[in-house]
Amino acid sequence: MVQFTKYFLRLQNYFYENNPSSNSSCTSSPAKWCIDGYDGYKFCIQNPTLLPLCILALLIGLFCSKCISKLAGKFPSRWFYYLAFFLYGIMMTSAGILHCFIGDRQTNEDSSENIRLFIVIIDVSLTTCIAVTFLFCGLCDIQFLNPQSICTRCLLLSSYFILFLLWTLAVINEWNHIIYALYVGVISICCFVYLITQLCIKSNRHALLALFMSGIYASIGLIAESFGAEYICKSEGPFWSQYFGPEFIWCLFADIISEVIPNDSCLVFFVHQKINYENIARLIVRFMLEKLLEDNREKSSVLLESLIEVNESNLRDTVKTTISYGVAYHHSGLTDDGHVELGLASSLNNHLTTSLINMNLENPLHLLYITVLSDLPNMTIGFRQLVDRRLLYEQAEDLRDQAVEVVENIE
Repeated sequence: MVQFTKYFLRLQNYFYENNPSSNSSCTSSPAKWCIDGYDGYKFCIQNPTLLPLCILALLIGLFCSKCISKLAGKFPSRWFYYLAFFLYGIMMTSAGILHCFIGDRQTNEDSSENIRLFIVIIDVSLTTCIAVTFLFCGLCDIQFLNPQSICTRCLLLSSYFILFLLWTLAVINEWNHIIYALYVGVISICCFVYLITQLCIKSNRHALLALFMSGIYASIGLIAESFGAEYICKSEGPFWSQYFGPEFIWCLFADIISEVIPNDSCLVFFVHQKINYENIARLIVRFMLEKLLEDNREKSSVLLESLIEVNESNLRDTVKTTISYGVAYHHSGLTDDGHVELGLASSLNNHLTTSLINMNLENPLHLLYITVLSDLPNMTIGFRQLVDRRLLYEQAEDLRDQAVEVVENIE
């Protein structure tokens, strides 16, 4: 989870004019860049180094939500993941506005104070709501909740309303214990439960390293902001701490987390050379489950023996490796009889191939197309049999919208 702002753990001091300790090494006022305008008006940007990080985080949230919404195949939790990253983009926008434009504590107008207070409530509420959304994502992934049920979505929206109400009361009434519970407690519990749910999904264990590294980065950012702020400011000095203080470090690590965590991304490629086909075949089997070796051992061994026989024992090492997983590729150095064997295997849904192999074209279009990738681990692949070039061109529009997603949320 990405956290951004400094004063969440010291919220009451910021808004109720309780000055920080005079012994602190951190500067009492952030860096500020101002531009003189007409009629004596000044446009100021506070914490200028945080602004690009806010923009980057906003772009990450919007880009990820867009990619998730366009993922092909069966993805029951799509709406919840989309909502989580969309809320993340909104949260980072509010954080950027708060820290860089309206967070000047020297402005004492009641209207400005009310606006700042409102933005703070929106920001912290969205932060907690994102954690709760990931909790729902995990529970839907393990089918504890039905992601298609209206009741599940209503329950999530109701939790948003309750969190917003609790944050509003806690900030206005300075309920410090409630603030800590909502921020540290709710986020920690939700993220922990989400991690446990991913551990329950065997196919997601390959992403544990990324989740572990993300946790380390988040911990570094949280420690730097909460407990190491004094040390960081003292080490950097009064000047540099204005620009690269604890808040900047937290934001930087937060953006790194967003890039590290895999978000059901897919690989899209267009190939036309033999070496590309080989490399992509190796890439596919690299991310496939070891269980497929056992499940397809008998079928693969029969097919492999047949291929060795029809190719007179002249079979590439890459082919021997990929066939064991049930993957074949074009330009693999097979004879015509070898292509027939692969075509038969693919028609029986025993092996993953391309329709180009089935057509046995010498000069195929620069397109590798595989369908029903959501069933990849079970090897229940459906194949689109393209019979000639004319049909390829007729279906080009559909292929452009759907095609070439090679590794999609391998489960």
